[in-house]
Amino acid sequence: MGAPKIGDKKLWEILLRKNVDKVIEHAVYGKDGSHVRGDCENCSNSEVISAVKYMIDKSSEKNLKLW
Repeated sequence: MGAPKIGDKKLWEILLRKNVDKVIEHAVYGKDGSHVRGDCENCSNSEVISAVKYMIDKSSEKNLKLW
């Protein structure tokens, strides 16, 4: 499945209702067959976390100011 596209506010809001920490955890470690670190073998965990934060910032209607 992969992450919702940047700007898909509806899908991101559904994910964010669950828990931001879980969204990040699943991006880094994978979940239900999804790839670890988005299948980016050269990406560090911190790079993946930064990418997720960027995607959330660009896709959420809420001003989360999480980071």
